[in-house]
Formats: sequence, structure tokens, C-alpha cells
Amino acid sequence: MDRLYVSVLTSKTNLPVPQFKSTRPACSLYNPEREALQFAEQTSPADIFLLLGAGAGYHLKELSARFPDARFLVMEASEADINFLKQTMPEIKRLSVMPNITIFPEDELEKMLLQNYLPALYPSFSVLELRSWCSERLEHTVEIRQKIKAVLEKISCDFATQSHFGKIWQHNILKNIPAVKDIKNLPLPVNKTAVIAAAGPSLDETADYICRNRKNVYVISTDTAYQPLRRRGIFCDAVVSIDGQAVSQNHFAGTIDAESLFIFDIAANSQAVRKTAENGNQIIFSTSGHPLAELIQHINGKKSFFPLTSGAGTVTMAAVDFAAKAGFSEITVLGADFGYTGGKSYAKGTYLDILFKAGENKLRTFETTFSALQYRSPLTRISAKKTTTKLLESYRISFEEWADQNGFTLENDSEIYTLHKREKDKAVAMPLNQSSIDIVRLKSVTKEFPAHKDFRTEEYDRSSPFQTAFLPFIAYLRKKEQYSSRPYKALQNLALDDFVLYTKLL
Repeated sequence: MDRLYVSVLTSKTNLPVPQFKSTRPACSLYNPEREALQFAEQTSPADIFLLLGAGAGYHLKELSARFPDARFLVMEASEADINFLKQTMPEIKRLSVMPNITIFPEDELEKMLLQNYLPALYPSFSVLELRSWCSERLEHTVEIRQKIKAVLEKISCDFATQSHFGKIWQHNILKNIPAVKDIKNLPLPVNKTAVIAAAGPSLDETADYICRNRKNVYVISTDTAYQPLRRRGIFCDAVVSIDGQAVSQNHFAGTIDAESLFIFDIAANSQAVRKTAENGNQIIFSTSGHPLAELIQHINGKKSFFPLTSGAGTVTMAAVDFAAKAGFSEITVLGADFGYTGGKSYAKGTYLDILFKAGENKLRTFETTFSALQYRSPLTRISAKKTTTKLLESYRISFEEWADQNGFTLENDSEIYTLHKREKDKAVAMPLNQSSIDIVRLKSVTKEFPAHKDFRTEEYDRSSPFQTAFLPFIAYLRKKEQYSSRPYKALQNLALDDFVLYTKLL
């Protein structure tokens, strides 16, 4: 990219002003400081600002003085422009080293927003535009605004998930710790084909694939598909469950095959974990990167949780990722509809399917109940028998991207996905090891938390596992009316208090 700024002009007040390649000045040539002051006075408060265009730095100077506690993310067109401004604009050089100001190039926009804009910490966010900068590249600015909107939607979705599950995850993780047992190099028959059974309606038609090939396949069921398979007399070699909600324990109602291996996310429903452990099943605990799980591993000094990718948060994706990391080169996926097939959302016999049917009566049929679920979000028709939503379509895209990024070719034939490991990306099995959690050590370290240097500081440090660990719980608190306006430090202390309390119960 060509540099946006080409030279330096001087204002009537004898201040340097950068000049765009169009020859226009980046700010007022009459009195740039007064212009900047008026800009700041017209700006409403926010916890974090995204400023499009740094210019001479006068606007940023006034904004930072007016809002000293705010964070500022300042975007420029390129690294070359940033270097030019640092060399020629004294205010940019001074402001660029301030801890609450980050100046970055446009190609890092998404990364910077995802890293820095954490609604749990910064409840309010504002986008500001340096008018001259946006006018200089008017058409491109439209694209930038669209990109910002897309990233903010992603952040909003993530925050909504964390605020809903933050408390549930924290409590489940701590309740599940006693069930973490030592496992050394658990062998799996990776020479077979791994069959992943998801719970979409097409499983009703494709489950027979397992029966026809039972001797040659290793069956990995998602939690939701477990009961439908058992009702068909199909034994599951392994079961994957990542859902932290209480409803997930209903997927294991009735008898559980003691020979089945269970892969639970460490934040999965603790009652489901306890029931499985009491049944004598071997359990591998995984994590998709929950910061509290990472902190516990940090304290324990060992890797206790198997790393899994769940894509956009789906158990199907977690099951596929487990098969790949375990070393299976051939993977077949059943019941991954990524849509509503034949007016149904789940295979027959799943807990959720039974729940829908239990609510049937003469006035409210299954179809009526299902439609109420369906039409919470707009539907897109794929075929005569199948519809999808924006969310489900994102799951499909995430699945296909995962396959390509992990060295698999992907085929889809009659609702059956087949994944083949590419020769050049030969499968390498990740050892299925697990180390138990030293609860005595965890309790001992936890006692020292309030005095830890990372908890005494008022500032958030994303490099500290002690601070990032509690972000989901803080997000949960932030959504509560009584806590919504409290400062980050107060919420951090509440999250810490909850953690200490539950640790004492171990």
C-alpha cells in the first residue's frame, strides 16, 4: 500500500500538519488545536474508543485528556504511515508510548479489536472518525465500517455466550476437578474409520451405516446422539460432551455402557460427569481454551486437559477434532445436517426430540412447537426438504474450514460426510495423557490469590493467567443490573471470591 501521508505543512499557529498525497491537510491549517478541542468536547464518554486516523495527534491529545481512564485504539492506513507520523509529528511520538493508547495499521484491525475490546472490562465502546482521513479514502472507509460491524457482531456474540455461561463454567470446572484421574497413553484403534454420530434428523436414515460396518469402525457419539444409538442397539466406543448446562445430563438418562470412553469438556455439566464417573467409565477431560482451565493447569504444573477445537461451539466439531487428534486418518460423520431436515431439528429418540413431543396436544402439535423454535431466526431454504439459518450455516462453514486447515479432503454424499487425511498431511496422534489435579496444591495457591501482584493492580493484563481466568465470570456479572456499572476491579474481586469459596469445597 502506498503511504497516505507524503509531506508536512505548517499551520498559522506554527504547528506541524501532515499532508495527504491528494495535497489536502490532515487537519486545520488555521488552528488545529482548537479544531481538536471542539472535536473532543462533542464526543460522548466511553470506556474504549476506536479512532480512524491519527493525523497530527491533536485530536487524540484532547480526547485522552478529556477521558483519561479510557483506552484508545487508533488505526492508520499502514505501518509506513505510522512511522512517518512518529518521525514528523511530536504529539504522535509522545502519545504512541502511552499505556492506554495503541496505534496500529489497518490490516491488524480485527486482531486489535478482538484482543482489546472485552465488554466484560469495557462496557461502552465508541467509533470516532477523523473526518479528513475518512474523506481521503472515502470508498474504502465504507468497507472499513462494514468490517468493524462484522467484528463487533462477533465480539457481541462471544460476550453473550460468556455472560450466559460464565458462572456455570466456573462452577462446573471446580466441581469436575476431583474426577480428573491419571491416564497414560490410552490406546485407540486408529487403523479403523472413526464414525462421528451427530444428532441431526438425517441420523434416522444413516445410522444403519454403523450397523453394516460395525467391526471396522470406531463409533464416537455426540452426547445428544447417544440415546438414539443405544435404542438401536449400537454400542458407542466413545462419547463427547461439551455442554455445561444442566439439560445435558438428560442425554445420559438410563443405563450407560461402562465400556464407553467419555470425553468431557472440563466445563461440562458436573452432574453428567459425576454420574459417568460413578458408573466406572474412563473419562478424558478436554478444554477448548477456557482461561480458568488454563490457570488450573498452570498451578498444577502439568497438562491435565486434552486440547480440543469446537469451532463455533458445537459438540460435533469437538468430536471430529478429537478423532483427528487421536490419530484417525479416515473419519465419517453422520447426522451433521447443519439445518432442519424434513421439518425436524433432531433425530428420533434424542432427549430434545422427546421433550418436543411431550409438549404436543390437540392445540399445540409437534410441528407448531418446532416452528416456534425454527422461526426465532430467519430461515433459508436449501432444498425441498431442508432449511437452514445463518447460525447453522456458520457451523457448516466452520466445519469445512477445519477440514481444510487440518489436512483433510471432505466429501458429502447423501447426508454422510467423509474425511480423508491427505497423504502429505499424514496423521500424527496426540498422546491421550491426563494428569490428576493436586487439590492440596490448588487450595494452597488459592489462599494466596488476594495478595498476588496481578490482583493488586488496577489494570487488566491479558498476559496474566491469573487475570484472564475470571473473564467469563466477570462477563456474567457485567450482565447483571446490580453489577453492570461497577468497575472492573470490583467485579474481579467478586469472581475471585466465588472461585475461592468453591475451591474450599473440594
